[in-house]
Amino acid sequence: MAKTVLKIDSVTFTYWGSDEPAIRDVSLDIREGEFVVVLGPTGAGKTTLLMMLNGLIPNIIPGELEGTVKIYGMDTKKHQVYEIARYVGLVFEDPDSQIVSLTVEDDVAFGPCCMGYTPDEIENRVEYALSVTRLKGLEKRTTFTLSGGQKQSLAIASVLSLLPSIIVLDEPLSMLDPIGKKMVISILKELTKEGKTIVMAEQNTDLILDMADRIVMMENGRVLFDGRKEDAVDNIDLMDKLGIKIPARYILKNCSRFLGKEDGLKTPTLIRGGTEGYAVEVIDLFHEYENEVVALDGVTTRILSGSMTAIIGQNGSGKTTFAKHLCGLLKPTKEVSKIYVDSRPIEDYSTRELIQKINYVFQNPDDQIFSETVRHEIEYGLKNLGYSEEKRNSILNNVLSLFGLAGYVDMNPKFLRRGLRCKVAIASIVAMDPDILIVDEPTTGLDYRESLEIMDLLLRLNKEEGKTIVFITHDMDLVLRYADRVIVFNEGKILLEGSPKEVFKEKEILEEAWIDPPEIFQIAVEHGIEDLENIKTPGDLCKRVYGGGGYGAP
Repeated sequence: MAKTVLKIDSVTFTYWGSDEPAIRDVSLDIREGEFVVVLGPTGAGKTTLLMMLNGLIPNIIPGELEGTVKIYGMDTKKHQVYEIARYVGLVFEDPDSQIVSLTVEDDVAFGPCCMGYTPDEIENRVEYALSVTRLKGLEKRTTFTLSGGQKQSLAIASVLSLLPSIIVLDEPLSMLDPIGKKMVISILKELTKEGKTIVMAEQNTDLILDMADRIVMMENGRVLFDGRKEDAVDNIDLMDKLGIKIPARYILKNCSRFLGKEDGLKTPTLIRGGTEGYAVEVIDLFHEYENEVVALDGVTTRILSGSMTAIIGQNGSGKTTFAKHLCGLLKPTKEVSKIYVDSRPIEDYSTRELIQKINYVFQNPDDQIFSETVRHEIEYGLKNLGYSEEKRNSILNNVLSLFGLAGYVDMNPKFLRRGLRCKVAIASIVAMDPDILIVDEPTTGLDYRESLEIMDLLLRLNKEEGKTIVFITHDMDLVLRYADRVIVFNEGKILLEGSPKEVFKEKEILEEAWIDPPEIFQIAVEHGIEDLENIKTPGDLCKRVYGGGGYGAP
């Protein structure tokens, strides 16, 4: 049996200023070469656990640590982070907190330089790390001009360049395109064959359940399951209880066990086709950044009023740049470009008119939230619009009810968990009642259940209030489940557009944009199901494959 490289013995940790432990009596032995995946809902203690593995807790992050954490026998209470860093590399959930240099190649080279490697060795390590994370060609790019997904790839590359014995990753796939996710996972799996140990917290179970050697499931700071992936998959009731996404292939094998469970088997009712007219028309849209990066290269498309439109594509394909043009946050760099919002040139709108017609929710809620309380955050835009106190209070109460935020109204939103911060960010824009809502990666960093909650809220705005919703995402299951129109970007141009069925049938073309159709859709195609537009959830798949009105499952 392989030797133990990480030993966590009866550990409880309470952050400074908190009354409740974030980790409660956790014991784990992780062996050399293992690929361990930590699952659980937001707030389960996953990030806290991972930060113990390189000594950030207790050496940098203050709190009370009971029990011991040992890396290759080194007690983290007695050794500093710089000593442990030779053995453990940590990829944070937020890539911006890890990027330290102005250019991509300098950031990847920073770690090896600090470790004192020769110039040739540094060059080889940088070349390797950039290649496996698909950042080749971006060596000279300034880091602050990268897309969210490219930043996440850079954070991973910076750790890979160190080739540590243990690689710890906190939600490393959340911003990556589908095939990019597969590539990173496969690279990590290959590293375990070389004797590297991988410990990763991740929500993307479609990939990791097959790749992992071992699964740890957590809730409220406790480990509820620790064992083989085969046993984890068989423990479907626990996975469902924790809100962990169960891949369609496993649901298909166990359909009868999902009757009556709130695990995403229900099919949402979508507005199909929208209302008459176009919410947005874009003609020959060009945008080139100051560093001569062409982000948009003659994009022409239309977004139907009342639709749920998904924008997808590989990292850096122009999705966010395109979305920011629709609400005036960016301006075209060629005069030939035209944007019409509700059939009116965008430049004819005043700022006040435009934000009430079309508005934008940022990818990272922390880039948008700045007020000291949820109340003030939601009221900020309303005050700028000149609404009376009575009207503000009425809107505030309605929005708090819609988003389930009434219990947090006087709390500082920055101290809320990410799912709630996402709700606050969206609520602050919805309060201004725009006809068209653009939401950039609304589920990044959320667990499966929270992702469905956010998307159900957007769907409700679409269904009940007739809002046009445009959402950017890398989650193809959400596209299949919620969108009625899909626009696929690739290298600043539109590669495909159509219904989810029309787009996902073009698997070979999608590969150009590093996109894989959702597993549910691929299984349906394999089973010869023709009305693919009606297959949106694992529940739909169960019904169709096993026939009749019931599941008839094995």
